[in-house]
Amino acid sequence: MQALIPAGPAVPAILPVVLVLVGIIAVLGVLLMFARQQALHEKHVALDLRVTRIESSVASISERFDGLDKTLGVICQDGKHNRELLHIIIRGHMEPDGK
Repeated sequence: MQALIPAGPAVPAILPVVLVLVGIIAVLGVLLMFARQQALHEKHVALDLRVTRIESSVASISERFDGLDKTLGVICQDGKHNRELLHIIIRGHMEPDGK
């Protein structure tokens, strides 16, 4: 006849294996978190550099627009003077010579 083996002693024998597997999974999780943190830090530094470059280029573009605004103001004034001169010339030609 076969002897019956109680189920009780088999459970504690599996417990160390389960604990080791849980420990390995936990260590891998922590290592993954540290690797992800390092990658995020590198991306943050790269984005910070990019923002700095964009801010400096925005400042230079703003200065260029200020210069263009002044130039357009001068052109607008010149256009007004040209229009006035044209009106004077037209009035001079339209009026009779006696006036």
